[in-house]
Amino acid sequence: MNTPRVAVITRTKDRLILLERSIKSVHQQTFTDFIHVIYNDGGDKKAVEELVAKYEHLTNGRVKLMYNKESRGPDAAFNVPIKSVDSEFIAIHDDDDSWHPRFLELMVAHLDKTKVKGVIARTDRIYESISNNAIRIQDRDQYMPHLSHFSLYDLFAENFAVPISFMYAREVFKKVGYYDEAIRVSGDWEFVLRFMRFYDIEKVDPGYPLAFYHVRPSNSGILGNSIYDPSKSHVQYHTKLANRFLREDLEKGSLGYGYLFNVGNAERARGWELEEMQRRIHELSDKIDSQAQLIASSKLSLRGVKRAAKEKLKNTARKVKAKIRR
Repeated sequence: MNTPRVAVITRTKDRLILLERSIKSVHQQTFTDFIHVIYNDGGDKKAVEELVAKYEHLTNGRVKLMYNKESRGPDAAFNVPIKSVDSEFIAIHDDDDSWHPRFLELMVAHLDKTKVKGVIARTDRIYESISNNAIRIQDRDQYMPHLSHFSLYDLFAENFAVPISFMYAREVFKKVGYYDEAIRVSGDWEFVLRFMRFYDIEKVDPGYPLAFYHVRPSNSGILGNSIYDPSKSHVQYHTKLANRFLREDLEKGSLGYGYLFNVGNAERARGWELEEMQRRIHELSDKIDSQAQLIASSKLSLRGVKRAAKEKLKNTARKVKAKIRR
């Protein structure tokens, strides 16, 4: 059996409505030389098996289904399936994200042509919500459109390599190592920081988005995003990561990742403050628009009352005049 060129890794746990979308996303690719490893990390085993069986006509034998009875955490859910198969390249497709049908085709073509070890696709961020077992798209924007080139320094301030957009060569594990299973949140970011210590990353932008990073700010629990989950505070884990890097710097007696990550933390905090201000401005703008519509509606209603009153007076006047004539 030939080794597939790409191993597509999907982590999932009890999110069938999202997993179904991701299966369609992966198996509607124009590039088909891949193996799709679906790692069910402590979720309902039978439900996932039935869902995968439903799409056998589409998957064409390219799915490897793995099950872990007890959840091992997000980064073990990367390492276990990655190590379970062989491939030339790795692509992470979490169960709640999606790809353009040409994602694999164009990403592999760029890796083949340039011989770089990692590429990031132009990505759109999709705002959505889930209720009554239905996904509703609310808004979208381009994710970090200002970045056409990627620097290690910028990466300390913001993770521009969200998993759905990033593809890389398997051979980098020899230098970079695998995902750090001790990190509960943002392990993918820490991995890319190590990646860029040795390798550059290039952007693939055909003029339209190839990856779609889905976020659900209004959903919580199993259907939410970790970035919006208070129990998985990104600020808390980023601070722990910053502290770890800084301690390593202090032990070495030189400035390095710790200093840069803490500088990035400060910039990121300012960015979050700005985002919070923008969110409040947006909410205030919505309230003003709502009040304006209410006032306009009230004016229209008042005009209608006035018209009805005038018409009633006219009718009354006609009736009075008719009685007088008699």
